[in-house]
Amino acid sequence: MSEILESIFQNRYSRSSISRITEITMEEVKRFRNGPLDGRYIAIFLDALFFYLRRDTVEKEPIIFAMGIKEPGEYEILGFYISSKESHLSYNEVINDVYNRGSLIPLLFIADGIPKLDEEIRRVYPRADFQLCTIHASRNFESEVRGYDVNAVDSQLKQIFLSDDREEAMKRFNEFKSIWENKYPKQIYNLERKLNYLFTYFQYPKSIRRSIHSSNIIERMNKEIRRRIKVIDSLPTEESALKIIYLRATELN
Repeated sequence: MSEILESIFQNRYSRSSISRITEITMEEVKRFRNGPLDGRYIAIFLDALFFYLRRDTVEKEPIIFAMGIKEPGEYEILGFYISSKESHLSYNEVINDVYNRGSLIPLLFIADGIPKLDEEIRRVYPRADFQLCTIHASRNFESEVRGYDVNAVDSQLKQIFLSDDREEAMKRFNEFKSIWENKYPKQIYNLERKLNYLFTYFQYPKSIRRSIHSSNIIERMNKEIRRRIKVIDSLPTEESALKIIYLRATELN
């Protein structure tokens, strides 16, 4: 930024001067993070992005994003939250913040397999549905099978999750189970006990299922933000992280 300003104004600004100039951004960050949300969202996606942050030492820390689908169909980044680690407790803070800012009736939450996350959601939104990301579930299963089985497993899992309805999906899962249970009993058991949350999207109209059966949309957003910050070895303070992520989030919105 100093180099750009010098080329325009022939005046060199120090790092500290640039930081003071960008202080105004923090007021915008506060307004964004505390601003009211719509009362109703079709779905809210939750996901974390890890980045290097310098405190006493440089460590990877998660920043958790919440993204909603508004009733007319637009996507909106609702908030972002720096946490010391990714757990159901850190997601609890996110869920409570979304509620306290006015979003009282989300229909559905979508996330990957954070243990006890469904309990945190039900505690705040007892009537909301929960959808586990089908792509994460497929990847997790495939990561634990032998290399020469991956393609066959991947193809069959895709057919399960692309079924026309829950009944067809269950039939295809039972066929999948009969093929692989003897070879991968633990993996089949772990997948089967999550089926209720993996098949939630079948309760919704077919026209929107591709938008809600995975957390792909928020992961793509995370990639956009990661691309912006990956050129920085580590962010020097939490405040600097909030500034750069806020500016990219509002640009995406």
